[in-house]
Amino acid sequence: MDAGWTLEDIARWARRRGLKWSTARVVEFENGKIPLTLGTLLIVCEALSGTKTLIDTRTVKLSDLIPESGVVQLNADFSTDAALVKGILAGQDVQLYGTAEVDELLEEQTRALSMVNAAMDLAPKNSNKLMMRIEHQHGLAEKRLAKSLGLSSVELVACEASLWGQSMSAERAQRADEDATPQKLGRITRELKAEIQDYLKSKRGALSGDD
Repeated sequence: MDAGWTLEDIARWARRRGLKWSTARVVEFENGKIPLTLGTLLIVCEALSGTKTLIDTRTVKLSDLIPESGVVQLNADFSTDAALVKGILAGQDVQLYGTAEVDELLEEQTRALSMVNAAMDLAPKNSNKLMMRIEHQHGLAEKRLAKSLGLSSVELVACEASLWGQSMSAERAQRADEDATPQKLGRITRELKAEIQDYLKSKRGALSGDD
């Protein structure tokens, strides 16, 4: 413990406030190994700050009790990043993530970045605004098309931007008559899908160096 207190000092003060703490329990607290409660934090904060009966008074904030990094156990079943808890106690908005959630978010960000990089290889240069417009045109038909092609949504948008400058649905509507039958619309959809497949084959072949 900082502030000149020994483990036994903290344990003794905690016992005065109703916590059945030993020096080993203080160590567990320091290492974030026991569930945090507001009462526990207040008692430890009081102990480290001193009281009016102590000559050597110190000011310790609740956020000072939380380490800059690592994991903090909030209850028996949930742990979260120490920096999040420290920020919340310092006045930031309450937003907790479990350690498993943090790992999942990082994995999702990695996958998303990978898909964006892949899409940029398929898209025309300087087409960000065009791709945003096409993405807003997407509906169920594009979702089904992307799934059938094994593409992410952003990869499909990149192909549409390169081939037609608009979404598949918009391109299909442009090619079809106003009174086109469902059968004709289905045929046009298959043609558009084939165009995407040919584009993917040529583009990926060029990226891999194939003739």
